[in-house]
Amino acid sequence: MIRWNRFFLIATPLVLLWAAGHFFLDRGLKMAVEQFGTAANGARVDVRGLTTRFWRLSLDIRGVAVADADAPMTNLVEIEKIRFRLAPKPLFWRRFIIEEATVTGVRTGTARRVSGALPHRGAGAEKTKEVADAAVGNLKTAYDPSRRISTSSLTAYVYLEKERARLTTRADEWKTRADSLDVKALTEKTQDFIKKIQGDGFSGLEGAAKAQKYLKEAKGLRAELKTARGTVKDLKTSLSNELGRSRETLKEIDRLRREDVERLVGDVKGALSAEGALKGLLGPAWTAKLEKALGLFEKTRKLSGPSEPPPPEPTARFPRGRDIAFPFHHRWPVFHLKHAGFSGQTPDGLSYTGELRDAASDPVLLGRPAVLTAAGSTENRALNLKGTFDFTTATPRQALTGSYTGLPLGGLSLGHLQGPVALTAGRGEVRADVSVTGDALGGRVDLRGENLTVNHESPQDADRLTQSLHAVLSGVNKASIGVGLGGTLRTPRFSLNSTLDDQLRNALKGALDQEVARLRADAEKRVAALLDKETEKLSDLVNGRAGDALAKVGLGEKDLGGLDERLEKALRDLTGKSGATALPDKLQKLFKKK
Repeated sequence: MIRWNRFFLIATPLVLLWAAGHFFLDRGLKMAVEQFGTAANGARVDVRGLTTRFWRLSLDIRGVAVADADAPMTNLVEIEKIRFRLAPKPLFWRRFIIEEATVTGVRTGTARRVSGALPHRGAGAEKTKEVADAAVGNLKTAYDPSRRISTSSLTAYVYLEKERARLTTRADEWKTRADSLDVKALTEKTQDFIKKIQGDGFSGLEGAAKAQKYLKEAKGLRAELKTARGTVKDLKTSLSNELGRSRETLKEIDRLRREDVERLVGDVKGALSAEGALKGLLGPAWTAKLEKALGLFEKTRKLSGPSEPPPPEPTARFPRGRDIAFPFHHRWPVFHLKHAGFSGQTPDGLSYTGELRDAASDPVLLGRPAVLTAAGSTENRALNLKGTFDFTTATPRQALTGSYTGLPLGGLSLGHLQGPVALTAGRGEVRADVSVTGDALGGRVDLRGENLTVNHESPQDADRLTQSLHAVLSGVNKASIGVGLGGTLRTPRFSLNSTLDDQLRNALKGALDQEVARLRADAEKRVAALLDKETEKLSDLVNGRAGDALAKVGLGEKDLGGLDERLEKALRDLTGKSGATALPDKLQKLFKKK
């Protein structure tokens, strides 16, 4: 006999669990994947559908479209289907171990029906524009002195402002010190003393006592005169030194303005070099693509690299218990993708397959690096790729090697040399060997093309430089370009060389002197317009304030001059009037020449 009450007691929770998973869990997981993916990518991530199967412990994700943040109407990658199969036992310890994953229908560069851009995002376009301005085809615009030279970019102007602030403060000090010199009052006081001695009479003991009183007063005047002369001398020396330093400041400003001009001219020479012309030929789009590819290293490091250690716990004020972890014998990270197989097509239709092994949230615990491989080939094309991402040590190491032979180049847009440059025919080969150790970036990317046809739409009124480059490009049927990588992931450096270097140098040689001379003259004119008036104001400030202070000091020095001799003469007359045959010893010592 069936006990229906027990049956319903067991079946009801299972039915409710199934209904919740069927109607709510899949939808919630789909929204979570889209939200977290969008936040990590910086552009929209769309998922067409998601299905979970509890009994099989599997998860299917269909129709994943990851938008390109720099080209929102294009997908960075599009995936038809992803299936994950989880290991059951680790789930009881909140560990997600994916035994097997299958990714099919991988495509890149596909078109989107709606934009994948997020609101308030414009940095990519600004960066591309900045790179485009460095192209040799935009030389007159990119290096226009009216755009490149401003008060903030001139080291001479920054130095001038710094010195102006310092000298303004010093000039106020000069004025304060000069005004504090009360030489006139001291001079009048000494002259009045001399007149008092000369007009007074001395006789007998009373005259001798009066002479001793004047002698004491003369000592005080002599000390005040000595202090005043020292102050005048110090201030005069200080003002003279500051005037000399201000002249050196004006010389330094002139030197820095010459360096500012030479720096701009050096940038122009760099743009008018073979490497500068090559950057203009490759164009900003290819530079952006290379930087985007390097950004993938940074993303994998953030996802799988070692995280920052948690902050130390605060010290307890009172004794507390100690937590003893329950023994856990399995070396399971929180997330571990053991193996994933994938397949897809390149934008030009080459089919490939690949696999990813040992992607984990804690590579140190796992003890093995993640390895990515991919390969595909046809009769005349071949793709091979291998990447190693080792975060098992304190210094993360990432390496990527790959090659793609038989790459179709027809219809490939390049840069802009006062007119668009594109390849209408040809086949190419790309080889890359890139490594990142810690923060240091290194490696090389080589591109080689054969049977090329280059189309350069040069304007009718093209200048001499553009005409020379157009002649070189028209005769190119094969070329090799090497891109050296250096610097760091955040600030990469690219160095270019190619088999076109000699031809480009010859094309640029005639135009170099002419363009540099023109831009030098424009730069000097622009720098003069920004600096000349300010330099004149600085010179007037120093000469005016220091000149006024020196004039006061000079008058004070003139007023003090000769007072000692006049005071000594008056005291000698005093001794005659008081009946003494010679100055007292104290008076002689007071006026003894040192």
